[in-house]
Amino acid sequence: MLERVFLFLRMQQLDYIIVGLGIGGLALARRLEERGHSFVVFDTQEDGATAVAGGTINPVVLKRFKAVWKASEFFESAQHFYRDLQKDLSPEFLDEIPVRRILQSAEEQNDWLVASDSEQCKTFLRSQIAVNPYEAIKAPFGLGTVRNTLQLKTPLLLEGFRSYLQHQQRWVNESFAYDQLQRVEGVLQYKQWQAKRVIFCEGVGALRNPYFLPKNILPKKGEYITIRAPKLELDAVLKGPFFIIPLGKDTYRVGATFIHKDLSPTPTSGSLETLEKALIKMLHCNYEIIGRSVGMRPTVADRKPLLGWFETDQLCFMNGLGTRGLFMAPLLATWLLDALEGAQPLPTEVDLKRFL
Repeated sequence: MLERVFLFLRMQQLDYIIVGLGIGGLALARRLEERGHSFVVFDTQEDGATAVAGGTINPVVLKRFKAVWKASEFFESAQHFYRDLQKDLSPEFLDEIPVRRILQSAEEQNDWLVASDSEQCKTFLRSQIAVNPYEAIKAPFGLGTVRNTLQLKTPLLLEGFRSYLQHQQRWVNESFAYDQLQRVEGVLQYKQWQAKRVIFCEGVGALRNPYFLPKNILPKKGEYITIRAPKLELDAVLKGPFFIIPLGKDTYRVGATFIHKDLSPTPTSGSLETLEKALIKMLHCNYEIIGRSVGMRPTVADRKPLLGWFETDQLCFMNGLGTRGLFMAPLLATWLLDALEGAQPLPTEVDLKRFL
């Protein structure tokens, strides 16, 4: 009996435990802080999909010139979120840089003009097609420009936020041991912490989570290459067959490819060949490959995120953010916390119960 009393006295009482510090866990932690909740985040600094993401906050599917689902809501939330977050973090991770789409034909020029005049896209796409200003880029039909885009340096974002949490003693640098999570008299107990709720934000790591239904997650492997090209001289993120993202000092990230059913953490020769073929179509200048990176994105069959809980809201999930995770995470975190606090139900499109 005395042991139980001493254990209780040593327990740290929390509102939330967050498992995982990709963009989902980061957005939730920030939203919890804004609402005055107590929490800790379990994270092992292993590079996940967020660490190698391209980092472009862009509300338009540039392959088809269509706005993404609820584009205006997600875009407004993301812009406020990252700008406010940058005030508290160092080093600087946020750039305001245009995104430009290489137009491949007169037909694509016309499609761009139609899209820029449409109700869903006119606030995001500039109607005027720009003459190609880059000598090293092949774009005889010009460039379309997306308005008010942001570029995140995701490794710096994660580094800065970990340091921020560590300073507040809210970061636990260890893996979460599922078998040590218990429910004691209606409260969740994990080692020396007691919490009202645990939210799992593990990306493809959810495939190992005994509380999750792994069939809902479809891992998608994405590969980037990093190149050095002194004559490229880009001042914008460029979208052709793939993105070319300026990193500074004449270096650029190119990608990403997407491969299903390959869970290996190593780059593939097929993806390298695909990216180099794309660069041949896009560039007049020479380049040198100086790096390669791999990320495993958690995607969902219907391309909508997974928020919510199964049987009890004490065990919650935020997952399946896919290729738009950086764009969607700030608003998704708000939706999930609003639902948990009874402010409003989750949108049915993202409620994970849709698959039950």
